[in-house]
Amino acid sequence: MSTITGLYKLNLEEDQSNILEENAKLHKRFSRITFKVIKFNPGDRVLMIRVSQNKSIHQNQMLVQDLARICRKLFIPNAFYNVG
Repeated sequence: MSTITGLYKLNLEEDQSNILEENAKLHKRFSRITFKVIKFNPGDRVLMIRVSQNKSIHQNQMLVQDLARICRKLFIPNAFYNVG
């Protein structure tokens, strides 16, 4: 079972998919962060991902900006972007 829901929509090679899965598993395990690929359209350069964080017993919740940064680093590791 995939840690990232809808990962198949990205049409990645197996090694790329495995790297994403392993990194997503770490986020899920340590920060309770989950990812879902909503839409991917390479022609329009659109990648829409839902990122969410379940509540922890310590009540440590990240800010929306931090979740967006983590998502961007996971799915677009070599891109230059502004978080905001």
